[in-house]
Amino acid sequence: MAYTGLWRIRLAGSLGVAVMLLVTLSFILTTPNPGGGAFGFLIKDLVLLGVALLVAARTFARGLEQRLHGPGHFALR
Repeated sequence: MAYTGLWRIRLAGSLGVAVMLLVTLSFILTTPNPGGGAFGFLIKDLVLLGVALLVAARTFARGLEQRLHGPGHFALR
């Protein structure tokens, strides 16, 4: 059974990744010629940003459930 007490660390990590990807995506606005291979490289970060935000949301929801019901609650298994 996985230890569920570290959800705050997982949440901070996924939000940190999301911030990093937002900084990388800001290069689209500042790049003078966004065409070519660099544009595709930056667009993939949109997908990764979505995944990071999804992981953060699920981790936050699971952490709230854990705080409300305790780590042994049947919904958290």
